[in-house]
Amino acid sequence: MKYDNLFKAGATVSIVLGSIGLSYALFLSIYTSLTFNDHSNWSKNDLYFYQFIKVINGLKIFFSIISIIFLIPTIILSSLLLKGKYNNYKLVAIFSIIFAGVIGGVLMLCGKYQKDDKNIIKDKTIISNNSIDDKNI
Repeated sequence: MKYDNLFKAGATVSIVLGSIGLSYALFLSIYTSLTFNDHSNWSKNDLYFYQFIKVINGLKIFFSIISIIFLIPTIILSSLLLKGKYNNYKLVAIFSIIFAGVIGGVLMLCGKYQKDDKNIIKDKTIISNNSIDDKNI
């Protein structure tokens, strides 16, 4: 399989941004769960605020776990795509656009991806693997 440099850059950016997002989501969920204490000596007015903070922290942890669930396959599929063990580059590019950031996915979609070693047509010249034919098409 042949990859364009733009395609490789997109997959690499997708892996890097996905890893940054994954580490941030892990940090946020662990930090939120560790800093949340049970305060039983709060007054009645503060109890409503405590319940509100409890719901907000639960939502933080929930959405962090959801982002972790979607970022791990995006990183794994991007690395498998770079190694050549996975062929569906459009799925990985769309996952990258949605979950890891727009930049990596757009670079992957703009880059050239060739599944096998066919002849490449460039400027009305057929370029094969071993020779160049100067025949016009």
